[in-house]
Amino acid sequence: MNYARKQWVDEAVQYPDRFAMQTLAGGMVNLTPSPGTVDTVGTPQSAVNFNHIECGVLDAQTAASLIAIDLQMLKDAQGATEVGTVTLTNTKSLPFNNSRKTIALKKTRRTLDYNVEIIEATASDAKPIGDIVANGKQLNGFALSYSGSSASVTIKYKVTGGISV
Repeated sequence: MNYARKQWVDEAVQYPDRFAMQTLAGGMVNLTPSPGTVDTVGTPQSAVNFNHIECGVLDAQTAASLIAIDLQMLKDAQGATEVGTVTLTNTKSLPFNNSRKTIALKKTRRTLDYNVEIIEATASDAKPIGDIVANGKQLNGFALSYSGSSASVTIKYKVTGGISV
């Protein structure tokens, strides 16, 4: 809901500080405003008007908090990006493969909700690389492997996310 600004108006009267005094029993007095001519009726100081302000302040605070969260997530996402290169080796013959290697992250994540993207993979020989698999995610690392018969594969990877909770 959009906040509708209320234009507050001061009351303008002939005698702003004048009161009529009525003496009561027991030495008490009753003071009643006696403003004279009212040139401009002011905006009432009421619960309705003050609560309208409170709602506007709350809406603005909520919006500012959401923006701060978005900015923190962007900052975390930028700081959370890691690019690395690793060489995996396979000493087995097909259909076997022992290329799995654990990769340590430079920055420990707060969640396992991060992505590992393979940017480039190059085999050391003419044999196939097969599928590259990223698994075994932990807060401080993950594992990479390939399914082909190449003796060695150099992989460039990029890790993003996992910093914001």
